[in-house]
This record gives sequence, C-alpha cells and structure tokens, in this order.
Amino acid sequence: MDTFDVKDQEFYKQAMQGKTYTTLLSPIRLQEKDFIVGTPYYTPDSKEPQGVFAGIIGIDFVSDMCSEFSWANPKYCHLRL
Repeated sequence: MDTFDVKDQEFYKQAMQGKTYTTLLSPIRLQEKDFIVGTPYYTPDSKEPQGVFAGIIGIDFVSDMCSEFSWANPKYCHLRL
C-alpha cells in the first residue's frame, strides 16, 4: 500500500484542530479541477481529533451535483443522487 505524509498540508492541520477545511481553488489549481476536503474524526471516547478523513473532489463532480438541485420550496433545497 502506498502512503504519503500530509502533516504539512493545511487541510490536515485544520482538521486536527477540530475544523472541517476545504482547499481553495486558485487560478493555478483550477487547471487541476479538484480540491481537497479534510475533516476530523473522533473515537467514541475521545474529545480530541484522532485523525483526519480527507477526500479529493473533482470540480466536475460538484458541477454535476449542483445541476441536480431542485428548488421546489423556497425554504428547502433538495438534491437527487
């Protein structure tokens, strides 16, 4: 299994402080068309983050997902998956 160290990445640092973090899309990164979301995970008996869940999300996925929004009621947004 391949491994890599992300401890110096902002999404990891923020998640280990208990925050969900999404990397910013800059004009340079936009060419890559993806971003990373990191969020802390906790064990049932922990008060401090025990690690980080992270995912690389393609901007095309988000675009497709947003095209599925239905504004049936002004107070609610429905997403069909």
